[in-house]
Amino acid sequence: MSQGITVVVAAFNEEENIAAAIDSVHEGFKGYAQDYEILVVNDGSEDDTGAIAEAQAQKDPRRVRVVHNDRNRGNAYSLYRGYQLAAQEYVTVFPGDNDLSPFYLRDFLAHRGSADILMTYMLSMQNRPWHRRALSRSFVVLLNTLFGLKLRNYNGAPLYRSTDIRALKVRSSQGMTLLAECLVRLIKSGATYKEIPSDFIGRKGGQSRALRFRNFIECFQVISCLIWDVCIRRKPRGELAFVDNPLKS
Repeated sequence: MSQGITVVVAAFNEEENIAAAIDSVHEGFKGYAQDYEILVVNDGSEDDTGAIAEAQAQKDPRRVRVVHNDRNRGNAYSLYRGYQLAAQEYVTVFPGDNDLSPFYLRDFLAHRGSADILMTYMLSMQNRPWHRRALSRSFVVLLNTLFGLKLRNYNGAPLYRSTDIRALKVRSSQGMTLLAECLVRLIKSGATYKEIPSDFIGRKGGQSRALRFRNFIECFQVISCLIWDVCIRRKPRGELAFVDNPLKS
């Protein structure tokens, strides 16, 4: 295993964006790194997302790899599966809807190893609808209050050592809660972190599915489990994990 980075791109029905997302990751590393891979996890898409991703992999089989979920299982499951399959020493994520500027990847290259976790926060959210900005801000305030942290963002792109994140069992299986859950569990168990700024540019096509009702239900469940594990049971670092692994379902 080299000291390179695996970039997990989870995508469900992103035929309008997936090729551009893969190109963006290439652009983020261009001139800065050779040892990286793009791992697309096609989450049971009903459109041409999988076929487009496979075509991109055929163009660059050394750097682009595609795996397909047997059905739509949710963003958390797809990211977690990507973490398990990462071939590089470090692993991060990039959105399948291509709504982030990829240049934070260069900062990850420069700062990898300086902390256990590198994590991004948005310099500006003006391209996101006001209700999404309000929800994101409320989520950050809630988690900071509950767990005594001072993070700027919980759903940005994190950079982990692959071995660290693969050893962590989680509760999240559907929505975007996985990113926040992993951060809370690792930081509260003693992991160091550094925050890196990034730019939100907004999706170019299709609609976001982040605000589905089932995602709100899972968010409540995951936060409840985190309170139990982190604040009440106070598990030591080696045990800071929920009993279930979403890949087993």
